[in-house]
This record gives sequence, structure tokens and C-alpha cells, in this order.
Amino acid sequence: MILRYREEGWLTSKSEEWISGKNKASCSSSLGQKTQFGVPVLAGLILILGVGLVLSLLMVILELVYVSYTDSLKTDTGFMSCFKERINKKLSEVKEEWFPRRKEKIHKSKGNQNQNQNRFQISMKGVIKD
Repeated sequence: MILRYREEGWLTSKSEEWISGKNKASCSSSLGQKTQFGVPVLAGLILILGVGLVLSLLMVILELVYVSYTDSLKTDTGFMSCFKERINKKLSEVKEEWFPRRKEKIHKSKGNQNQNQNRFQISMKGVIKD
């Protein structure tokens, strides 16, 4: 079909028309007009994002199930206990990544450090009996 259009010259005329810009009526009809993007216009994008989200959550769940199953075979513990342990580990990793704790830098002189060590040793004497 493309070969026939090329032989007839139609393909050449359309490419020249496109390059020279003679057919401005078809291009200028929507220029300068405001277009609202609503749900019907963006339905494809929303659908693709939704499918991607569902697939990624499914992959996370499958990964957790597989790793928990292999852990339960290695350690001779129950699947559910390994699954709960993995979920708690993942949640703590996510929590640490999203909400990192601030590490406070405390600069103390050697005298303050020695005083703190002495206080600790004195307070531990009551706990540990010789």
C-alpha cells in the first residue's frame, strides 16, 4: 500500500505539504485554545498508573511470601512466624528510610567524659554486688 502511494506521488506531495507548512488549517484549529484535562481525557494515564501500582504491590507480596517460605524451610519454624518477621523487618526499613532519626553530635571534653564514667560506675555499684 505504501509502495502504491509512493508510485502515485501522493506520499511525496503529503511530505512536501507537511515540510512546507501549506496545510495550516488542520494544525491551527486548536492553537491558542484552552483545553481542560478531565477524567475522561486522562483515563488512560490513570489506568496505566493504577495497573502499575497493583502489579508492584503484588510483586512485593509475592517476594515476601517466597522469602518467608524459604526461611521457614531453612530454620524449621512456621511460615506465619517467618512472614510476620519479614513484614516487621520491611516496615522498620521503610520507617527508617522515610523518617530517619537525627544523630546528635555531642562534643564533650575529656573531663566531662571522665565525670560521666565515674557517675556510671558509682550508680552501678548498687546494682552489681561484689
